[in-house]
Amino acid sequence: MRIGRRSPVVRFFSVLSVFSAISSLLAGCGGSHAQLSDAELFGPDEGRGLAIKVSYLRYDYRPDPKTRTNRLGHSYFLMMSEGWKNKRGSDANEPFQKIFRDPFYSDSIQDEILIALVRRMEAAGFHELRETPLESIDLDLLRRVEQTQDARTAGRIRVITVETDKFRKTVTYNDNDDARGTEPGPLNTIFWHVQREILLLAPQYTVQVSAGALEKLK
Repeated sequence: MRIGRRSPVVRFFSVLSVFSAISSLLAGCGGSHAQLSDAELFGPDEGRGLAIKVSYLRYDYRPDPKTRTNRLGHSYFLMMSEGWKNKRGSDANEPFQKIFRDPFYSDSIQDEILIALVRRMEAAGFHELRETPLESIDLDLLRRVEQTQDARTAGRIRVITVETDKFRKTVTYNDNDDARGTEPGPLNTIFWHVQREILLLAPQYTVQVSAGALEKLK
């Protein structure tokens, strides 16, 4: 489905390069969880494809034409495989959809593309990150960020979810912030690399939908 405009490349790579420079020193220090196999991540293909969803939420500064200033706004990406659409339809079934009705969205990405993305996320250390229950995330707090323009809170809100027929995990930057002063910790670095894999792919395969457009697809 292609509704609206293509998503912009999210501006975070200059910050990421700082973490990349020290990632080799931190490799293997994030935890002791084993990397998941394809069988554990995806399960078998039973003829209708593999149901895979990858979502990502963050806040960015963007120009406001009304005030001619830069204001904080949400960037919410929803990527679903053809197998997901075949089995579950076009609904990502996430609580954030209640408040962010204009995501960067696709419900028909080839299974192989999202399989490869999840594999890269796992290789980057997704399995090492601390899990956050999706239902525990405060929706009222998310609503207030754009109203209050609270940059400190916005900077800590980054949420990644992977869901398949066999697996679901949500991680947040806040729950994986193990920095000491200005020095990033192992989990900080892993989170940045997992995030990078999503943002290298998402702008290529999603378009921003208009508010309420997804309701028509349910």
